Amino acid sequence: MPTKTISTMLRGAGALTLTAALAAAGGCALFGGGSGTPPPPPTTTTISVTTWFASQGAPKCTAGPIQWNAAPLTVPPNGDGTATAVNDVDAYHEFLPSGDRCQLQHMFSSLRPGRWRITVAAGLASGVCESDFPAGTKFVGFSGGVCSIR
Repeated sequence: MPTKTISTMLRGAGALTLTAALAAAGGCALFGGGSGTPPPPPTTTTISVTTWFASQGAPKCTAGPIQWNAAPLTVPPNGDGTATAVNDVDAYHEFLPSGDRCQLQHMFSSLRPGRWRITVAAGLASGVCESDFPAGTKFVGFSGGVCSIR
């Protein structure tokens, strides 16, 4: 069986040599070019939520308490993932602004795919969003209380 050697330079650590065995007709499965088996598709939903408020020139941002909520509206009775409401509270945050924004992030993982209501209650950075969330990862952003999903 032919082999291929790939060398990668690590910062200050010298060279790391990776030897990958290649099948005669295939490529290197490690890098997606061969006959490797792809990973199974996701069966649950992950929702990454971002909200922000203007820093108004402040040298640091403060926020809290922040309430994050994911409430199921319509989810199948059976399947993988959580099908009940998830309520998380962050007591207090103190952090540096990014430009003129104070940005907050939270992640809900292992939810059952379906229709969910996402709510963040964080003073000026609050908002509510309802949408269908299929298996995989979706991003919810709030800007002035208006929700966008990608």
